[in-house]
Amino acid sequence: MSAIDTFVWISGSFSVLTTIPIAVLAVWSAREARELRRIQAELAVLMTESGQLAEEMRLLQHAVRQEQQEAFAQARQGVKDVTEAVEQVGSAVSDVGGAVEQVGSAVTDVGGAVVQVGEVTAAVVSDLRDLAPPPPPEE
Repeated sequence: MSAIDTFVWISGSFSVLTTIPIAVLAVWSAREARELRRIQAELAVLMTESGQLAEEMRLLQHAVRQEQQEAFAQARQGVKDVTEAVEQVGSAVSDVGGAVEQVGSAVTDVGGAVVQVGEVTAAVVSDLRDLAPPPPPEE
């Protein structure tokens, strides 16, 4: 065998031996590429769902904010209504107090008039007794 034949035989053998690991690496790489594509597809789905969830969260926060504002407005109106009712009750109590004072004053005035009528009646009765003829003597 000549030197060139030996060289071709050795280099061919070396080439065949080196292609085996390259083929194994190519197979592993293809498997990894399939796995990477699957992971990328899952990631794309998750990113889409994440965007949808973020939009839903924004809508929920907006709805909660509106409900809080409505509840606050209702509470403010309720406080205003209660304050007005308390003021009306206070005014009514003041009016009743004034009316009670007027009734008390009227009762005092009527009481004074009754006393005067009583005094006048007593004077009239006394005058009538003085004017009445004396009773006949008893036999």
